[in-house]
Amino acid sequence: MCSIFKEDDEKFKRSQIGDCKGMLSFYEALHFRTTTDYILDEALSFTLSHLEQIASGNLASPQHISKLIQNALHIPQHRNIEILIAREYISFYEQEENHDDSVLKLGKLNYKFLQLHYYQELKTITMWWRGLDHTSKLPPKFRERTIESWLWALMMYFEPQFSLRRNLSAKLYLAITFLDDACDTYGSVDEAANLVDCLERWNPGCMGKLQGHMKTAFKFVMSVYKEYEEIIRSLGRSFVLEEMIEEFKIIARKNLELVKWARKFDHMPSFDKYIRTSRAAIVKAILRTHSTIYYIKQHGVTKEEVNKYFDKMIRDLNKIVNEECLKTTHMISRRVLTQVINYGRSLDVLFNSRLCRH
Repeated sequence: MCSIFKEDDEKFKRSQIGDCKGMLSFYEALHFRTTTDYILDEALSFTLSHLEQIASGNLASPQHISKLIQNALHIPQHRNIEILIAREYISFYEQEENHDDSVLKLGKLNYKFLQLHYYQELKTITMWWRGLDHTSKLPPKFRERTIESWLWALMMYFEPQFSLRRNLSAKLYLAITFLDDACDTYGSVDEAANLVDCLERWNPGCMGKLQGHMKTAFKFVMSVYKEYEEIIRSLGRSFVLEEMIEEFKIIARKNLELVKWARKFDHMPSFDKYIRTSRAAIVKAILRTHSTIYYIKQHGVTKEEVNKYFDKMIRDLNKIVNEECLKTTHMISRRVLTQVINYGRSLDVLFNSRLCRH
């Protein structure tokens, strides 16, 4: 396919360089490549070299196009969140000379309606959090994650009809982060082990040996899952509750193992074991933290070499995801696939730390 963009000398056509929008569209499309699309890797290097020149101001282009290119180089659309792409494109489209005023007004109005909808959701979950008994018993400097958890849920499902899913997902993320902080920040290894043991039993009557924040964390998890149970049963889907509980127990076990490693500096796991324990679903989130130390210790390389390896690892993972999506479209619904992909996208967005520009 890419041969149509090449000259007789097998190099990409220089005539494309002057087409900023075309070059950007080509660059965005290349992020759908798979593990066997080697020519697309070459094409990506070609587009990057010229788009970076435009983004840095070395090649002239309209300011709004240059801004769009800068954003795409930071996070391409295929790795970005749909609602953020929409907001970004509204600003871009408004500055296009040939934009349609009616389409632009409709887009802005639709986005404003979504914002109002989101504000109401945020109000609901914030009031829910403040109304819980445990909020008055939190330790000093506790990091409340209500807004962040809701934002993560929004990145999974942005459509207005998925309010309930966002609400439930946000509360689950809160429970997970509450557990993480309890084990990692506010308790000893033994206290964390006691908390995980109580979660394994999943019985409020077993929390007599828990103290302080550990007891608060356990009670919070139980309250979230009790609410889950009521809602799921009302929807006639109670069969999924047991699986949800088992998944949370797995998270708790892995969390405890990571805490043990973090506290025992004389015994570091291998990088491969650390990645397996941290689970593939969160691999991008942990590639810039403890794993750097473990990889350096195992392979005796510099931090710069580790970063290069991790960048390649993430690129390869994205290719595998693209490939698997092409293979599984007839077996899994597009909605489910999109949810899984959006989880990966949310990690890209959150850990690149530029949400503030939106």
